[in-house]
Amino acid sequence: MRAHLVIRLTTSLAVVVFLVGCGAGSASSQPSAVASSSALPNGWTAVAQPASSEVIATLEGRIAAYNRGDFEAAASYWAEDGVLLEYEGEPCTETRGREAIAARLEEVYGSIRMDAVGTPLQFGRLVAEPVRFRPAPGVDNYGEAMLVFEMDEDGKIAVEYVTFWMPATE
Repeated sequence: MRAHLVIRLTTSLAVVVFLVGCGAGSASSQPSAVASSSALPNGWTAVAQPASSEVIATLEGRIAAYNRGDFEAAASYWAEDGVLLEYEGEPCTETRGREAIAARLEEVYGSIRMDAVGTPLQFGRLVAEPVRFRPAPGVDNYGEAMLVFEMDEDGKIAVEYVTFWMPATE
């Protein structure tokens, strides 16, 4: 039940990020994204805000370590018992714990570099971050993904959901 709710929330948040990125937010200069109440449990509403400075610092630190190839440092941004869930195939790939996450990042993503391509949005403990991947320095674009995180009370990543991936179109 919790997994279905989280998937529904992450899907809703990803749609909100897409709409804001496409200019479908409010007419004011401040982005405001409201998810459809039909996509949320009865009685819930969702207003996504730009992520807090603490969350942004976590995401930026993770990307900087990742791009240096320091996957142990990148994994330090996860909680000790953090989880990486990759929904790009069937079944979902689940990696638990910092050491395993560091090894998974190096194994699968070791030759790819990542850039944030928009403002991360936050709804409570959930954060959505659009990113672009590139395979090597000087290569413009390899593909894009929407990364969704559940943050813990200490500001660490409790769960990362790699929700969808789009190869670059040239």
